[in-house]
Amino acid sequence: MTEVEFDSLPELTVTAPLELGDPDEWTERQRIRLLAENKTAGLLDIEIDGWFPTTTLILTFRIRGMNGVCARSMSVFDRDGRPRLWQSAPRLMEWVNLDILESGGLERLRKKEPGRFGYVWT
Repeated sequence: MTEVEFDSLPELTVTAPLELGDPDEWTERQRIRLLAENKTAGLLDIEIDGWFPTTTLILTFRIRGMNGVCARSMSVFDRDGRPRLWQSAPRLMEWVNLDILESGGLERLRKKEPGRFGYVWT
């Protein structure tokens, strides 16, 4: 087998769906929406990291029964530039809590050491 080297990888452009408009502005509107829908469920803040198409959201939240702040990173767009953000019931934080319960619950989280920024990453 012959090994091949590339000086650079081909750049594949990703275009946001037209209905989004500017993808960075759309992301900010979604950040505001998700905060409003999930504040009472323990969501503290959402930080936007990066730009289209590799934008991620960093959610910080509290979970009943846990000391400290938890965090989770989520991709905003899929590899084709389509939105991946939560748009339906149950709400985002209900989904996060369910995911935590299904992956070992609070017992598992309590064993984790805080990571980046002092958050327990879920």
